[in-house]
Amino acid sequence: MSYISKRLASQDSINGLNSFCYFFDLKTGCKLIAVFDALIALLQLYRINVAETVEMATSPEPPSSGYAFLVTREPEVDMFGSPVETNRPQPVHNMTSYWLRVLCSVTVLKSILLFAGTQWDHISLLVAWILLTAFMGSFSFFFNLFGDTDFIVILTQCLSTTLEIYFVLVVYSLTRKIWEKSNGSASETEVLYTQAAEA
Repeated sequence: MSYISKRLASQDSINGLNSFCYFFDLKTGCKLIAVFDALIALLQLYRINVAETVEMATSPEPPSSGYAFLVTREPEVDMFGSPVETNRPQPVHNMTSYWLRVLCSVTVLKSILLFAGTQWDHISLLVAWILLTAFMGSFSFFFNLFGDTDFIVILTQCLSTTLEIYFVLVVYSLTRKIWEKSNGSASETEVLYTQAAEA
């Protein structure tokens, strides 16, 4: 935390923004960002659950793409040595679906961090949100960039990354404003204390 305090106090650091989308102050903007991120994550979780429910209801056999399979025992053979199909592969998990669920759950948790940090002017929670967003954003960007070469997917990912960078800048601006306010009030208290001691 001392490193973050030094960075916020340094003259070389970015001054930040004064408002969110020119219409809202920074606190309201951060709360809107938290609600927006949480709603998007919850909608994605709902979409994943609905897609899996529909897929399981419509297909009698598990799909072959994207699934890992586990064979529970050795295949049996008939008297001529040909394998008898008694073992059907059992789906173990769908990695993409699990990763999306984990990312959506972490997004909801970091939205709670952002809302609480904004509500109570808690710099540590805001910095934790910034770090989590930077880590998750870079992971998601490279995962989608190298996983799919479709132009629409890349364009959507670039737009999403740009929006996340703007959100990080808004939260950073609020963090700096809270830090300056608490530091300014502390220095004013010290000045008043010294003046009272001299008198």
